[in-house]
Amino acid sequence: MTDKIKEKADKIRAMTDEELVAYVENRVEKARSEGFNKGYNLRKIDVNNLTDFIIEMENYINYISTSIKHSYFDDLHKYLNGLYNLTAKLYRRDI
Repeated sequence: MTDKIKEKADKIRAMTDEELVAYVENRVEKARSEGFNKGYNLRKIDVNNLTDFIIEMENYINYISTSIKHSYFDDLHKYLNGLYNLTAKLYRRDI
């Protein structure tokens, strides 16, 4: 393990200034790209989880609909519709 580290360190020390700058810029760009892709994939998972939760809430509201006032029932459905539409927009949005 220490031999590999020593070899890498020697290789980096042997680089010219231009090679070193190019190497560091390449590493930074790769890290940004991987971070962006990871965040993008996590966002889709989070939006899917939120959508599933909204559907579960709506099912529960429908289940208890006979025991709540009609005006509350309508308000809850409007609220959930707004949340569902928001999650659909988030899912389609590209960053």
